[in-house]
Amino acid sequence: LDPQISGLVRPVKCHRSTRWINWAMRTGPQRNSRQLYLVKDQAGRAVAYFMTGLMQHDEADGGRIRNIRLASVLDWMNFDDQAMGEAGLLLLALRTLLDAKADAIELCVPEPQPGRALRKLGVLRKGALNMVIRFPAGTPGISGLQLNAANVWFRPADADGFVN
Repeated sequence: LDPQISGLVRPVKCHRSTRWINWAMRTGPQRNSRQLYLVKDQAGRAVAYFMTGLMQHDEADGGRIRNIRLASVLDWMNFDDQAMGEAGLLLLALRTLLDAKADAIELCVPEPQPGRALRKLGVLRKGALNMVIRFPAGTPGISGLQLNAANVWFRPADADGFVN
C-alpha cells in the first residue's frame, strides 16, 4: 500500500504507511475487534482502504444503555477519487459495520463534502472534533499556508481518541 498512500498530495498531512496501519491494527483494547478492508476496482487495483473497530459493551452512557455493540470507522483513505470518492468509501464502511450487527456507529468526518452527504442520508451529527496544530519554526511549506480541506489531510485516528 505504501505507493498508493504516499500518492496523497497535500502540503500538510499525517503520516500513513503500511507500518503505521499494522501498528494501528494492534493498538487499543484487545476486545475491540479491528478489521482492515482493502477496496479494489474491477481491475484488481487498490483504490481505498478503511479500518473498523467493534466492541460489545455490557453498559454504556452511565448505565442507561445495556448490552450494546458500538462500532467505529477508525481510519480510511481513498487513493483514486474517480474510482472511489470519500462519501462512497464511508458509506461502504458504514454498510460493513451494519452488516456486522453494530447497534451504533461512530464516524468522524471532515465537514465540507462527506459530512454533508452523509447527513443528507440520515446520519446524525453529534459534536465536533477540533484540533490545535502547532508547527515548529522553520517547518518547510508552512509559512502563509491556509489550512483548509484542499491542502490538509487529518483523520480521527490522528487525534488521541484513536485507542478508545
